[in-house]
Amino acid sequence: MVAGTAASAVSALNITQTIGINAGNATLATASPFGIQWTWNDVNCATGVKWVVTDTSSAAASLPFQILGGAAGTTNLFSISKVGTARFGDGTSSNPTIGFFSQTNLGLYKWGTDAVAISNNGNVNWFASAGNMGLGQTSAIIWSNAANNAISGTWTASIGQISAGLLGIGASGTSVGFGGRLKLTSTIVAATTVAALNASPTVGEISTVNDALAVTAKGATVTAGGSAVAVLVWNGANWVGI
Repeated sequence: MVAGTAASAVSALNITQTIGINAGNATLATASPFGIQWTWNDVNCATGVKWVVTDTSSAAASLPFQILGGAAGTTNLFSISKVGTARFGDGTSSNPTIGFFSQTNLGLYKWGTDAVAISNNGNVNWFASAGNMGLGQTSAIIWSNAANNAISGTWTASIGQISAGLLGIGASGTSVGFGGRLKLTSTIVAATTVAALNASPTVGEISTVNDALAVTAKGATVTAGGSAVAVLVWNGANWVGI
């Protein structure tokens, strides 16, 4: 065990055996058990810290680099595996694993089992779990008018959730809106029954049924009881033929 005192200048230091550094009870605000101070003042390509591990037969779980913390000093904070995989603590929505100095509550963290989430101010805006991708209730997929750099353009379209089971296409990149348009070669409206039609429809909503009593004329209210297919629109009072 080597206990350091004052720093001394050396041109090179080659270590071929285990060295331990015990900082004792140094004041954490002013002391560090290990520090490197180096001025880069020429055009050469410098490497601040170079860690070389010659590995010919180590165990699969070997770690060239590991940081432990916590009250007992046994909690894994960060490690690098022998194949270069970096692993971090799970983090939380308010203290994400991968964050930013300028906005500490924005970042990536482990959310539940088999899930990764992006947190913004403690709220989950995006997550991936078991092959699914999810967005927060008021989040949206937004497009820019810039060809190759989305953040440099103007938000011009979006798809967002207006309410449960209802998506809207926005025309100006608003997070939730329905002022845009959708262009398709064809549209398939799956047939349902008259009894299963939306009980709280919106004016202009279109549905198809396969149990109409007869072919429903334009503007006529649909009646169940047969096997006719009818394409309907909600006019504000009834489901009527188109």
